[in-house]
Amino acid sequence: MTSQVKPTVTTIANWQGRIVTVCFAFMVGIGVVAAAFGSSMSPPARITSLAVAAFALTWSLYRGWRIGARFDDHGVTVRKFLRTDRFGWPEVSRFEDGRVAVDAGRRWAWALDIVLHDGRIITTPLGRPLKELTSPKTLSMVQQVAASHEIPAELTGQQTAPHDRPRIDDSQIRRPAQGPEVPIVVAERTPRWEAIIGTVICGGIAVFAPPYKFPHLVKHVPVPGVVAYLGLIAATTIWGCSRGWRMGVRMDDFGITVRNYFRTYRIGWPEVLRLADGAGPVPEGGRAGWALSVVLHGGQAVTASGTTRLAPRRETLTAIGHVAEVRAIPADLTGVATKRSFRVFYLAGAALLAVLSWIGGSSS
Repeated sequence: MTSQVKPTVTTIANWQGRIVTVCFAFMVGIGVVAAAFGSSMSPPARITSLAVAAFALTWSLYRGWRIGARFDDHGVTVRKFLRTDRFGWPEVSRFEDGRVAVDAGRRWAWALDIVLHDGRIITTPLGRPLKELTSPKTLSMVQQVAASHEIPAELTGQQTAPHDRPRIDDSQIRRPAQGPEVPIVVAERTPRWEAIIGTVICGGIAVFAPPYKFPHLVKHVPVPGVVAYLGLIAATTIWGCSRGWRMGVRMDDFGITVRNYFRTYRIGWPEVLRLADGAGPVPEGGRAGWALSVVLHGGQAVTASGTTRLAPRRETLTAIGHVAEVRAIPADLTGVATKRSFRVFYLAGAALLAVLSWIGGSSS
């Protein structure tokens, strides 16, 4: 008889993320049900909207209840609401104390920082929610996992500010002499959420504006037409949210992949002239936010909108500088955003306000 060893699995829940997701999903579900039965929708349209809402609610609850971290023999799996990150143990450098903002940014709570060899830091809250200090049980579980896989973990259970972390020097970054490099992915949370929220707002306007402004015309639209229209809006919104969440830049052996909201650029290393400071398309905190700019030999500069941040993380500049050094590409990154005109952004905002004002006027 052949004996099989069951892999060791340790799962730690992110209760903050779970509770917030479940509460938000129920609030949205109640709002959709109230809107469906409180409006003059036809029965088929009401059934269609409730079916879509039920599917979205079920998916949200399923994803939300799985938020947390899983440690097994293969590596670390960090599950968030819209994204799952998986890292093998060879990619993990160490575990550190971190922090996340709670209570609308008024205070901080403890979180686990998973530091990778390429310089990236994955922050995930674990254990009891909204607490400045983690529980001894959570801390002990993480330390046991780190000890079993020989991962450094000098954890105190107290939240630590980013500037208190030890500086990442060249000796802490993996520099493989042979074989493929570990891919570098830079994707900031703020520009992605801005893209997603903007997509949802536009989708909501497209759904609720016609019956509100033109109720008499909508009543004469056949049911198949209504269903087709709602399906088109749903598909477009899902596509937009997917594009928004995938915004960022990836660097690997083949080159640089820049995913912006409307377009994806795949650039081979021979095409790259240098990496430079740029500015994102949306102002951050009232002024231009830093973003990575990839300058090509033909003179074109491709700005990675998904890397936009008011001040770039030190780990981001370190990781990008390492890749540029390996590829012998100039990268004079200072972390200071270049000057940029936000005329298109302000025009789009004015157009959105005009549409909302038009919707808020008297209906025909």
